[in-house]
Amino acid sequence: MKMTWSNSLVRQHLDVRIDRPRADLVYLIINGAGTENPVRVRVAILDTPDQAGLELHEALLQHGEGAWGVHRSNLAALVPVGPYNEALAFAAKTKLACWGVFTAAGTDDTFVVPGGYFEL
Repeated sequence: MKMTWSNSLVRQHLDVRIDRPRADLVYLIINGAGTENPVRVRVAILDTPDQAGLELHEALLQHGEGAWGVHRSNLAALVPVGPYNEALAFAAKTKLACWGVFTAAGTDDTFVVPGGYFEL
């Protein structure tokens, strides 16, 4: 997996630590993005873009309201649950909303904001 997003975070002068427990799973621990504590982003590497979108959708529904993430191509990034205003601020600060498709969990469905990157 090319870590272009993590490289982008480093160029933004954010402190990023990468933990790769498996070939198909990467954790990005991000500090300095306007949050009190570091944010741990779980990035799953799947076989297809469709699987990435479905995996993120299902993970968000499992975690419930306040869960959010982004997906792009075969990558699905799940970010810890938090208030929507913090999610949007973090997504804007890190440019996640431009990197991929921003998705947030509602009560029983997910809400999608395509952002700068869109796949049909």
